[in-house]
Amino acid sequence: MISKKIGEIPMLNSSKFRFDLGLPDNADQTCTDTDFCKAVNDAISSLHPFIGPEKTVCIIVDDYTRSTPTSKILTFLLPGLEEAGIKKDKIFFMYASGSHRLMTEQEKRARLSDRFFESYRSMDHHFFDKNHLVKMGKFDDGAPIYINKHVIEADMRIAIGTLVPHMPAGFSGGAKMLLPGVAGEDTVHHMHVVGALDPKQAIGVTDTLPRKLMEELAKTADPFTILNVILNAEDLPVGIVGGHYVEAHRRGVEIARKTYFVQIPERVDLVVSDTRNHDVDMTQANKGLFSAALAVKEGGEILLVANCRDGVSPVHGKEMLGFGLLTNTEMEKALDDGTVKDPMSAIEVIHNNVVRKKSKLYLHSPNITKEEAEKMNFEYVEDLQEFVESRLNTGKTVGRLRASTFVVPFLKK
Repeated sequence: MISKKIGEIPMLNSSKFRFDLGLPDNADQTCTDTDFCKAVNDAISSLHPFIGPEKTVCIIVDDYTRSTPTSKILTFLLPGLEEAGIKKDKIFFMYASGSHRLMTEQEKRARLSDRFFESYRSMDHHFFDKNHLVKMGKFDDGAPIYINKHVIEADMRIAIGTLVPHMPAGFSGGAKMLLPGVAGEDTVHHMHVVGALDPKQAIGVTDTLPRKLMEELAKTADPFTILNVILNAEDLPVGIVGGHYVEAHRRGVEIARKTYFVQIPERVDLVVSDTRNHDVDMTQANKGLFSAALAVKEGGEILLVANCRDGVSPVHGKEMLGFGLLTNTEMEKALDDGTVKDPMSAIEVIHNNVVRKKSKLYLHSPNITKEEAEKMNFEYVEDLQEFVESRLNTGKTVGRLRASTFVVPFLKK
C-alpha cells in the first residue's frame, strides 16, 4: 500500500547537538535580472550557428521534485529566442519526468506559469513507451541509448534545471536533464544500475560513471545547451549559468560547492538527516542518507526525518516494499533472473544497503507506516524527540543536517 495521509513533523531542540547545519541563506547574494539575462544570452549564443526562422526548439524543463524558478527564466529566454529569429510556434516544452510520475495540469501550470502553459505546446515524457522513443545507438559499454523522439526531432534543445549535489551523478544539472530526464526506460535503468554498483560512488563530485554516460548520450542530442540555477535555503537563486552542457555545468558546479558544502567540526554517533521540503517520496528522501553517511562515525546511526507526502513512491513503491530486505548480492541476482521487474526500486535498495554497511538506519515520517519502514529495512521511530534524547542521555554525540538531500558535509583538513 502507498501511504497518502498528510502529517507534520515536530521540531527538535538542537541545543545539545554538536552541529546543526543546513544551506546558507545567502539572501544578499541572490541573482539579479542582469544575471538571468547574461545566462540566457550565453545559452542562446551557443546555439547561434543553428538558429533560423523555420528551426524548432525543444525546451526541456524539470518536474515537481525540483524547485527551479522555471517561469522566471522563461520570461527572459522566450523573448530572447524570438529576438534571435526563432518563431513562437516553433518552440515547445518537454517535461523531463524521467522515471517519476507524470505531472498534473496544476503542477505544469505552476512550473511554466499560466501564461506560458496556455501560449506554448507542451508534452509529457513517457519513458516506458517505446512509441515515444528513438534509439540513438549504444554507449561505449554496449547498452542501448533510447531518448524521447520529439526531443530529438527538434532542431535544438535547451534544458532548464537546478544544479545540486546528487547521488549517484555527483551533481545534478547539465546532461542529466537528458539522462534520465527524457531518456527511455532501458537507458535510465542502465545508468542507475551503473551508478549504484560503482565502488567509487560519491556525492558532490563530477567524475562519476553516471555523469560519463549522461555526457556520452548528450553527444547524440547536439545542439544542446543548458540553463542551470543554484538555489539557497529559501529556494532563491544564488547562481545561474548558461551555455554548453559540459562547460556551463562545470562553472555552475563551482558555485554549487560554495553553496552546498558545509564544514562539520567532527563526525558524530547519530546524524539526524532532515530532508523536509525536498522529499516528496522515499526515492527523494533517501538522498539524505548519502550526506549523512559523510557525517556519521563508523558503526553509528542515521535517523532520516522526512515528510514524504506521496508516501513510499507512486511509481516504485511496490517493489521497494517487496524487496527492501534483500542484500545487494541477492538484489543483483533478482535483477539478473527477472524476479525484480522494476530496476529503479532495486537501485534504491542497493544504495541504502551501501550506507547501511556503515551505520544503522532509522526513519521518522508521518506518511510512512511502521510496517512500510520495516519492509524497507529501516527501524521506525515513533517519537522523534524521545529517540534523540535517549542517545544524548547515554553520552552519544548528535548532529543534524537540514535540507540534507542537498548538503555535502566535510571535515576541515
